[in-house]
Amino acid sequence: MSPLIPLTLACSLLSACASGSQPTMVPAPLIQPIKVPPPASLTQPPQPLPQPTSGAMPDLELNHRQVAQAFHQLAAQLCALLQHLEIEHRECLPYLREPTGSDAEPRRRHR
Repeated sequence: MSPLIPLTLACSLLSACASGSQPTMVPAPLIQPIKVPPPASLTQPPQPLPQPTSGAMPDLELNHRQVAQAFHQLAAQLCALLQHLEIEHRECLPYLREPTGSDAEPRRRHR
């Protein structure tokens, strides 16, 4: 018997096994991301804007500084929330640094 006949028979049997039905695909379980709530300091609503005490120029200037400070506080809060959510924006860099010197508090004008 020539070795060609058993080899042909083996190839036929092996190829018949390989052409069977496709394996059943079991869907992988969905992995839910862990949700970490942001700190309470990042979810506070904005404070109401201060109103000028009078129409005098010194009071209007003081009010302008107070409103600008409120804007910067709100921007810092928003940028910190974005940082917590791992969303980075170049525009947030100035608001994420610690205030130093003249940035810490607005100057008060003496009357």
